[in-house]
Amino acid sequence: MNENRNYIDFKKNFPLSEELLANQAAKINEMRDWCKTAEIEYTPTVFINGKKLSGSFDLSDLKDIFL
Repeated sequence: MNENRNYIDFKKNFPLSEELLANQAAKINEMRDWCKTAEIEYTPTVFINGKKLSGSFDLSDLKDIFL
């Protein structure tokens, strides 16, 4: 792994065109809409058998899903 985390170097190695940057707003909006539809409110969001687990859960929460 490269330990250099300098933004200037990163930008030189991975240049972005203005056109590419302009297209990102639409992609971000699509992702936001998808997250709302899928009820993704935080990461990671865990679903088991279609049931969303809360942000903090323990193994005892799983008994309600599998019974």
